[in-house]
Amino acid sequence: MPFRLAVKALQLVVLNCALFAGYRVLFLREFAGPAATGSEGAALLHGLRLDIALLGLELVAIAGVTLLRRRVRGTLVLRLLWVCTYVNALSLVANLLFFRERNQHLWEMLLANLGRPDEVYVALEPFLDLHPYVAVAWLLGTVAFVVVARWHLRLPVHPPRDLWRHRSALVATIGAIALGVVVNLEWVTDQDGGRIGTTASKYYMDFPDYVLNQAVVNPMFDLLRYYAPSLMAKRRYRLQAPDALASSRRLLALPETDPRYPLLQTIHGQGRLGIENIVLLQVESLGTSTLEHEADDGWVMPYLHDLAQQGLYFPNVIQSFSATDGSTFATATSLHRTFGPNEGVSHFLPNEVNGHYGCLARILGARTHHHYFFAGFKQRTADFLSFMANQGYDALGYREFLARLGDRGERESNNLGIYDGPMLREVADILVATPGHFTAYVATSTSHSPWKAPDDMASPLPQADLSTFRYADQSIRAFIETLRARRPDFDRTLFVIYGDHTSVTFGDGFTERIRVPLILYTPQMVRERERWRGRESAWGSHVDILPTVLSLLDGPHSYSGMGRSLLDATADGRGLISSTYVNSLYIRDGFALRYAPHKREVQLFAMVDGEIIPRDVSAAHPEVTARLKREHLALYETSDRLVRDKRVFPRSEISESVTASTR
Repeated sequence: MPFRLAVKALQLVVLNCALFAGYRVLFLREFAGPAATGSEGAALLHGLRLDIALLGLELVAIAGVTLLRRRVRGTLVLRLLWVCTYVNALSLVANLLFFRERNQHLWEMLLANLGRPDEVYVALEPFLDLHPYVAVAWLLGTVAFVVVARWHLRLPVHPPRDLWRHRSALVATIGAIALGVVVNLEWVTDQDGGRIGTTASKYYMDFPDYVLNQAVVNPMFDLLRYYAPSLMAKRRYRLQAPDALASSRRLLALPETDPRYPLLQTIHGQGRLGIENIVLLQVESLGTSTLEHEADDGWVMPYLHDLAQQGLYFPNVIQSFSATDGSTFATATSLHRTFGPNEGVSHFLPNEVNGHYGCLARILGARTHHHYFFAGFKQRTADFLSFMANQGYDALGYREFLARLGDRGERESNNLGIYDGPMLREVADILVATPGHFTAYVATSTSHSPWKAPDDMASPLPQADLSTFRYADQSIRAFIETLRARRPDFDRTLFVIYGDHTSVTFGDGFTERIRVPLILYTPQMVRERERWRGRESAWGSHVDILPTVLSLLDGPHSYSGMGRSLLDATADGRGLISSTYVNSLYIRDGFALRYAPHKREVQLFAMVDGEIIPRDVSAAHPEVTARLKREHLALYETSDRLVRDKRVFPRSEISESVTASTR
C-alpha cells in the first residue's frame, strides 16, 4: 500500500501543478498584451516556485493532521490531498473571473471587506446577475470533482496504522513536514550579506510588465502568506468612504471625473522646454540642511548646490515618509503612504506591491519611452524591484549591478550595497546605450548610516556622515557629466534631484528634521528660469513631484494622485502630510496637527516663520484641531481605500510595457 499511496499522491501533485500552469496560461491569454510576448515561459517558471511553496504549506498541514490523528489509513491522506486540490482549483477559477471583472485578486477585496458583508455583496451581486451560469458551472464542476476523487481514492482496505509505533511511517511524516518547511525558505540578500527568510511573491515579480507580474501570483499562496495573517490586525477607518472621498475632492479641488477613478484628471503641460527624457534621482537621507551646509573647504555638496542655482530649487519640500520605501511610494504614485495594520510597519504591503497607479511609466507609456528603475542597496531590495516592476519599469537592483560589475563588485560595494559611484556609472552606460527616449528612477544608498564612503574617494571630509554626502555629490557630477558628453539629447533631459528623507541635522528645529531639497535642472531651464520666479519658496511634499514634472512637459497627460504642481500658484495653502512609522503630521494654515491613528492621539502645534513649535496648543484651538484632524483622515483614508480597491488609474490608460532589457 505505501507504494500505491505514494504514486497516487504524486499524481495529485502533478495535477495541481498542471492546474496552476493552466491558470497562468489562461491569465496571460486573457489579460496580457504584446509586451508579454517572449516572457510567458519565464512567468510560468517564476510562478512554479510559488506553486511549490504552496504545496509545501499544504503538505505540512496534511502531515500535521495525520501525525495528530496518530492512527490513519492511506485514504485519509488522499482525501486531504483532494480537498487541497479542490480548494486550489476553486481559488484559481474564482481569481481569474474576479480579476477580469475588477482588476483585483479575489482576496484583496473579500478579506479587506470581511467585516462588511454588504460591501462583498455589492461587489459580487452584479457579476452573478450577469453570469448566472457561473453558479451552475460551479455545482456541476463540484459533482464531477467528487466523482473523480472517489474513483481515485480506491485503495486496498487495511487496518489503520499507528504512526507513533511504526518508525518508518513516523520518519516519513516528519520528513514530509520538514520538506514542506524547506520549500518555503528563500535566501534573501540584505545589508549583512544575506539571510534565510520565507519565500514570497515579491521575489519573483520582477518583469517590467504589470500583467506578467500578476500572472506569477498564486492566489492560495498569497492568501496564506499575506492576507490571512493580516486579519489578526485589521485596520479601522474613522470616516465613511463617501464622506472621506467628498472631503478629499473638495480639498484637492478636483474636477468632475469618472467615479470609478475619482482622482483621475488631466494636466496640461506648458513647459515649452522640449523635454524628452526624465531622470528622477533620489538621494538617500538628504535633507535640505545638509545641502545648504558648508564645511571647512566649502559646500558639502558643491555640484548639487551649483545645479540648484542654475535650475529651480525648492528648499521647502516636506518628506512624505521617514523611510525610503514610503518616499519612493509617494514619489512614484503621487499618493500618501499610509500605515500598515500594525503599528510601526513600514515595509511595502502586498496591496501596495500589487497596486495599479498612475506612475510616470504608465502616463508616458512604452511606445515612446523606455522606463527604468535602478537601486543598488541590499536591504529589502525585492520590495522595491517588484513594486516598480509592477508599475512598468525595467527594474535593476543589487544583484543585477553586482553581475555587471563582475570582479569589481566586491571592492565597489559595502554592507549597504553598491557604492553610488560605480552604480551611477553603470546607470549612465545603460542610458547612453538606450535608443530613443527614456525615464529613469534612480535611488542611491551610500549616504546612509553607517556612513561609509570608499577609501579612495576624492576630498573626503573629517565627519564620516558628511563625507558620504560629498561622495554622493561627486558621483552625481560624474553621472550627469557623462550623459552631457555622450547623449546627444542631453539638453532635452530633465533631472529631478531630491532627498527621500532627512538624516543629519545641524540645529534643534523641528522642521529641519522633515525638510528635503528638490532640484529641477535642464539646460533649457537655465535660460528661462525667470518664468517661475517666486515659485521656489512654495511648500510641498513628495506627492507634488510627479505633477510638477508633468507641468514641465508639453501637452496634456493623464494624472491620478493627490499632489499639485509646485509651479502653479493654486498649490499654495494646501495641507501637507508627512508620516513616520507611527504617526503623521498634517500641516496647514499655520498649524501642524500630529495624529497617531493606532492610539488616536492628537496634538496641535503652531507654525511660526516656517518653523514648527513642538508645544501642544490644541486646547486653545479646539475648532482648528477638529477641522485639521478630519481633513487629514479624509485624505489619508481615501488614499488607503483607493489603493486597496485599485481605483487609482485605469488599465485602459496603460500603454504596452517594453520587453527589451539591458540586464
